[in-house]
Parts: sequence; structure tokens; C-alpha cells
Amino acid sequence: MNKIHIGYIAIAALFMAACGNDEIEVVKNVSISYNVNTSSTYEPFGKENFETNYLSKGNNNQVGVFTYIYDKDGERVDSSFSHTLTFEPVQQNFNVKAGMYTIVTIETIVNGNLSYKSDFWSFVNTEKLATCQVRVKSDNTWVSEAGVLGISTKKIEVYGNQALNASPSPIGSIVYLSCKNFQNSTFTHIGFATHNKPVGVKLDPAINKDDRYVLDEYNKTKTWEMRYQAKMNKDDNDIFRIYLLEQGKIYWGIAPLQETGSQQFTFQDIFPSNSPDNTNEYILKDGGTCYAGIYWTGFLCEAFMGDSQKKLDDWYKNLVPSLFKNPCISWGATVSDVKSYMTFASLSYDIAPTGYGDYYMGYHALDNIGLRVDYQYFFNSDESDLTEVFVFLDTQNTYDMIIKHLTDWGFEYVGEGIVKERKYYKYELGNTVATIIIDYPYNNSKKNAIRYLPKTAAANVRAMGADSFERIPSFWANDAIRIQQSEYSE
Repeated sequence: MNKIHIGYIAIAALFMAACGNDEIEVVKNVSISYNVNTSSTYEPFGKENFETNYLSKGNNNQVGVFTYIYDKDGERVDSSFSHTLTFEPVQQNFNVKAGMYTIVTIETIVNGNLSYKSDFWSFVNTEKLATCQVRVKSDNTWVSEAGVLGISTKKIEVYGNQALNASPSPIGSIVYLSCKNFQNSTFTHIGFATHNKPVGVKLDPAINKDDRYVLDEYNKTKTWEMRYQAKMNKDDNDIFRIYLLEQGKIYWGIAPLQETGSQQFTFQDIFPSNSPDNTNEYILKDGGTCYAGIYWTGFLCEAFMGDSQKKLDDWYKNLVPSLFKNPCISWGATVSDVKSYMTFASLSYDIAPTGYGDYYMGYHALDNIGLRVDYQYFFNSDESDLTEVFVFLDTQNTYDMIIKHLTDWGFEYVGEGIVKERKYYKYELGNTVATIIIDYPYNNSKKNAIRYLPKTAAANVRAMGADSFERIPSFWANDAIRIQQSEYSE
């Protein structure tokens, strides 16, 4: 009997000893059934548009869904890729160990002719959550609306089989760009540019939204980056659909390009060559649609960008054509530079005798209400150092019309005065002073004149007569010059 009791005691002791040890962790595998809503990315932009233009044309496009699963240490443990011809949900299945995970899903249109890869995007460094990115395939890739990206990130804890749902949300915006009145222009291509260009997006949800964009070193400075370029049909029905990856404040520019399609900037008021910080500003929102337009007045381009089709239509309706083509005001430019600029703007020119001790170059055109415009350039030497520009307009171009033109260009009012009973008005833009003189005597008639000078030199350049806003060069009275100019009248 005692032996039996001793046996029971031994068994109990062994049991208690076992209970006192650390528990043995048993990790089991679990299944995740992951259902992805493929339409949520495209609904804000109009799902029907993508069905019609990209999934129903026999071009072998499909909606691609890429999913990556990362453990609590940010290491990739599983992935899956699915594609579908419709916007029906897709199901992806995963087997992982119970625990904490982050699931990242990217949705975009893929090309069956490229083994169902994107025309625009590559998925890089996906082994770790901290380095996972979507990158544009090359720096000069123009991304159309077919490149729209949808992103979903989820943090989950799984200890048993689960069914999960995901609805990727669009990032970035689509710009609908229309081009009007280019039928009689020499331009053939259109270009859309922004200040800087993100070339990728980081997918780790721990990264601040404003810091998620990838900028290459070359475009971290304040420069213009071409985002889209295409050939125009020039029939007023041109609409280009552009995808911009970023959100937040951008500075934008639109310009027509010549037959080569080169990235040549056309007009300073639309596509300035300096920092774009003082030009057109717009706030992009993820999943937003922007409506942009460019209009050729016959002399200048006017451009607009807004958040509704109605605002764009109203802008076109209320557009007042600019009076004349803006002159070149790149101070220090050579004669060759100015010739190239004005030739690009479709202006004829002639070189007149100096007669004033400096080099003179004249251009002549009709303004937008059918009246003559004379452009006159002055240089410190025969071939270089542009120092002064005059534009002479017929007086039917009123002061108010000229002011609208200058302010549309970006000039701001700084003052006015009277010299020899003639009123003048001063405006400034960057390093340039524009002085408007009303009823200026010119070739035995009167003109409204605009004199452009570099601000830093405005106080030191030779005066118009005895005053800093009055000058009548002797050669303007020369009959030969008047005859030469009249031969170029249009």
C-alpha cells in the first residue's frame, strides 16, 4: 500500500515539475483568403473610361494585382500576382505562420504582350518593406492615365484561418489637357512640365505621406521636368490624358513644340527657363482629376489648369486673346539668340543701320487685332549683350489692353509719372522693368510704346532724350529706315 502511495506522489511531483517549466510554443500555419476589389482604384476617374479605352480594344491589357506580405521584422514572406480582364474582384491565397504581418497591394494596368508587366512601372527592392518601391521604368517615360496606381496597405494579426478584403485607393491625379486653335500655327507637339518629377513611390506605410516620393538627384533642384509630350491633331479635339504620381503643391507649365518634338521652351510667360516658383501653382489630390487647357491666340499661348471641366470651359469662353508676342528679354543675349527666339515665334525681321552707335535689330508683325507691331532690340556690340527692347503698338491697343497683357505675363505695377507732359507707367517682373508710354511720337505718327530694361541697369542706361523715360534715336527720323520698315509691313 505504501508503495502505491509513493508512486502516486512521484507522478504528481513529475506533473508539477512539468507545469513549472516554460511553455513550449507551438506555431501553426494559417491560411489567408485575400479578396481584392479591382474597381476601387478606377472609380474616382470613371471606370467606364478604362474599360473602353484600355481593356476592350484587343490590345491584351488587363488589370494587374501585385500583393506582398511582410512579417513583423519587415521581411517578405509571401507574394502573389493576379490579372483580370474585367473589374471583378480577384482572390489570392496565402499560407503563413500565425503572427503579425503587413500586406501591401499595388494595382495597375498590365500588358499581356510584356508577360503581364506594366508599360510604365517596375516593382523594386520588394524583399524588405522598408525598401519596397514602385519606380518609373525610365526617366523619360511619359505616363498616361493607363499608368494609374492603386495602393492598399494593411497591418494584420492572424492566429487562425482568415478571409480578408482589400480595396486599393488611387494615388496621384489625372490631368486632361486640351489644345485649342492650333490649326494655323506651325506647332506640332504639346508638352506638359512640372517643377521636379517623382520617379517612384515608397510603399512602407510607416513613411510619412509627404516623404513617400522618390526623386532622383538630377531633379531635386528647381528645374522644369517634362512629364508628357505628344503630337497634336490640331483639330480642337485634342485631349491628352496625363498621370501625375504626386500629391500636394506643384508648379506647372504647358508649351507647344516644333516638329522635332524637342523639349524646347517656347514662351517665357508659359514655360520660363528660370525657377518655376513664380509661375502657375496647383494643389494635386490623390484620386483627383485636373482639367488643363492651352490656347494659341495667334501670337501667344494662354494656359489654364483647374479642378472641373466647367471651370476650363468658362476659361475658354472668357479668354481675351493677348495683343502681341512677348519679346525676348534675356538680358545679355546675343543677336543669334534673339533671332532664334523671334524666328521660333514666327516673326519676320530685318537688320537696320546702326545710326545710334549700337547694334539694332527690328521685327515687324500684325497684332491680334490686325494692327502693326514693331519690335526693336539694342545691343552693346554688333553680336552680343542685349541691353534694351522696345515694342511699338498702334494706339487702338489701349492702355488697359496693354496692362492686361503685361499682368497676364506676370508683371506687377510699381509706379507711374509724367515726363514732358507724357504719362508713363512702370511694371516689373524679375530683373526686368517695363515702362509703358502712351501716345509716343514714332515715324510721324503716335504709338503706345513699351520699353523693357534690366532692372539692375535701368538707372544707368542712356536716356530717352533728356529724361530716363524719353529717347528719340536720330535714325528713327531717317527716311531710308522708314522705307525699309514699311517694306516689312504685313
